[in-house]
Amino acid sequence: MIISTVEIAQLKRELADKFSAELHSHDSCGGQSFSLDKSGENITEYITAFFAELGVKIKFTPDNKQFYTVKKHND
Repeated sequence: MIISTVEIAQLKRELADKFSAELHSHDSCGGQSFSLDKSGENITEYITAFFAELGVKIKFTPDNKQFYTVKKHND
């Protein structure tokens, strides 16, 4: 599942406004991944809910500062 640049820009703005957190997106031929400059349970929950609205499941690394898309919920 590829997340559009419009959706990424929206999430970046929302994280900056609500949590003063910076989101970085990384593209490769294997897919997309994302990293944050800081973590917190409220940030993780917000990001999870944002992607759930798009029908996308994500997976966080143990430090909750990086995540990647797993698949669409309806796949």
